[in-house]
Amino acid sequence: MNWKMMMCALAVSLLGTSLSAQMGGMEEDEEGDEWSYILESHDHDKDGKVTLAEVKKTAETDSEGAEPKDVIETYGYYLMDFLAMDGNDDEVLTKDDYAAYNKRINEGKNAKFSAKDWKKLESEYLDPLLALDLKKYDKDADKAISKEEAKAMEDFDTEDFDELDGNKDGKVTTDEFKTAYKGFMKQMYDIEDGAEAVEEPEDKEPEVSPEVMEKAKAAFGEWDTDGDGFATKAEMNAASEVKTGANWWGQYIAFLAMDTDDDLKVSFDEFLKAGLASRAGEKGKLYPVDEKEACKEVWLGLDGDEDGKVTEAEWKKAFPQSDEFAGADADKSGDVSKKEFWNLLKPSLEDSFEFVDKDKPSKTTSGAGDTEDKPADDESNAADGSNDPYNLYRKKGRNWTLKSSAGGMNIYIKTEVIEVGEDFAKIQTSMLDKDGKPFMGMQPTESKIDFVKSDGNTEEPADVEKVEKTITVEAGEIECIGYKMGDQEVQAWVHKKYPSLLVKAESLELVEFNE
Repeated sequence: MNWKMMMCALAVSLLGTSLSAQMGGMEEDEEGDEWSYILESHDHDKDGKVTLAEVKKTAETDSEGAEPKDVIETYGYYLMDFLAMDGNDDEVLTKDDYAAYNKRINEGKNAKFSAKDWKKLESEYLDPLLALDLKKYDKDADKAISKEEAKAMEDFDTEDFDELDGNKDGKVTTDEFKTAYKGFMKQMYDIEDGAEAVEEPEDKEPEVSPEVMEKAKAAFGEWDTDGDGFATKAEMNAASEVKTGANWWGQYIAFLAMDTDDDLKVSFDEFLKAGLASRAGEKGKLYPVDEKEACKEVWLGLDGDEDGKVTEAEWKKAFPQSDEFAGADADKSGDVSKKEFWNLLKPSLEDSFEFVDKDKPSKTTSGAGDTEDKPADDESNAADGSNDPYNLYRKKGRNWTLKSSAGGMNIYIKTEVIEVGEDFAKIQTSMLDKDGKPFMGMQPTESKIDFVKSDGNTEEPADVEKVEKTITVEAGEIECIGYKMGDQEVQAWVHKKYPSLLVKAESLELVEFNE
């Protein structure tokens, strides 16, 4: 997708809102229900508020396993909504913030971005997204896309390129793109004066010569074998000449130190920064979460009977030439624990790494490598499953299509359940045109839905009336439920049996449902 098309894709998400709603698996109703849904989707610590870190965690979960650009875009969609609702810019969304936002929208005003919001959107969404395009298309590493380089982009258009090229020098820089992007966004948002000012970062990145950059890209390419801009553990392992033992572990521990955002992937920027730091004599930093991940991974090859300990026989099987077992077994218990194994490794690592006894600064999940136990789904469901909020996602192959008529465009959003586990499902969402072809070349995205067990205390607000009605849409006659407050009309109808399935709203209509 070229850069201008990315703007159009964003417009679809903002005007239709159905993609993010379906990814979350919930419908939108009246204000109180919407706020309850926001808390259910994003309030991970259940304190009645939503922080930016919690929004990021939701986005990471929803986009797990997706392509890098899709991961960034998923977070971008959530980030824009969060910033628009967070009126006081404290990165904490409360019910009062949401009510004020709703009041503004109901008065017919645009959502608002402050200068601080715009800087946040640039640094956490636009900059990473544009970095992927530079990585893929900027062949001469001059941090701009020339017209010749842009021809390699899907659906390249000369007119689009010329519009983005503000100074008409035959290249499009990230700043030029962001200027054009802001102009596009001003059609839908009020952006505070002063947001255009570009401030130099306090710790400006060091200049990197083309020669060093070329060598860094070549070295990174040995890890990033699929060319998606990220090196994974599997890619690094596959590229390693020795996949077990000290050589492999030396590389993997270096990988963990480079992985500053703790997502078990190394971007080119992370790789480059680590290389520059090493050239300057700086040590990489290893945190407790890195120790946990390193020991977890090595245990897969050492602990044959999976009892959490490594006996001398297991040690000799993995390291037949090693005589270090006795030294590793510090408490002389006859076996080696993960902690004892790490303590054995540490002396050989201290010349290259600094051990930091606190959480990783950018750590946003509960721990790399280990997955938190998810509560089982609620078994106290009605016979038809309608009390189960996730019943829509419990059958592989089930699919549905919504038509969005917002913004003068008809866009079809098709969702299909592609995998079902005991406590999760994975869905694929496609944006299509009227002929069923990818809308403007957009590729399908995948996301994960966790089946979170209800605490049984959910109650409908006293001033909200539940309404049942048969709704006729293009997909047929469907028994639906909706909610109304006072004399207001129902704003959205959802499937009675599958309450996570939106059937009819102001600009959305279910056109196909294959149960």
